[in-house]
Amino acid sequence: GADPMMEEPDFLDIGDHARIDQAVLIAHLNTRGEWMMGRIEIGAQACLRAMSRVMMMSSVGERSTLRERTLVLAGDSSRPGATWHGWPGEQITAKALADLNASLQATEGQPPAPVREPISISERLGAIAASAARAEGDGKRQNSLLRYAVDRAQPKRRPPAGADRHREDAGVG
Repeated sequence: GADPMMEEPDFLDIGDHARIDQAVLIAHLNTRGEWMMGRIEIGAQACLRAMSRVMMMSSVGERSTLRERTLVLAGDSSRPGATWHGWPGEQITAKALADLNASLQATEGQPPAPVREPISISERLGAIAASAARAEGDGKRQNSLLRYAVDRAQPKRRPPAGADRHREDAGVG
């Protein structure tokens, strides 16, 4: 089912049989404290795929499609039957769309890429620290980065009960 984010439903005009997946419809703009609102029009039979975003004062034409992760900027309009893609979005030409669909169909029968075994957090942190050290060319930096990363990944520990009392007795805090 659909789960579109619509903060201002009163500013939306959604045509019959429009299909809206997990898209975001934003009918406002707040720029440096200046608040503006504007209508959004989604045409009949339009399709907004997952993570597409439509900004205020824009329209998606009848039977148009916004592919995944497409941004329609404020004031933009798609023509009826058009397919848009990109961030910011632009119309895909018929040839580019055919090439994209052909490449997707070519990979359908192929086996999926091998799945890597998950690695532990300490291995991941070690790899991050090692790559940072190689970039710096300093082994001491690798150790300090690894210590920093491990410290950040571990949960914070509470001091034992009564520790604050001992600090106050010593004149600390």
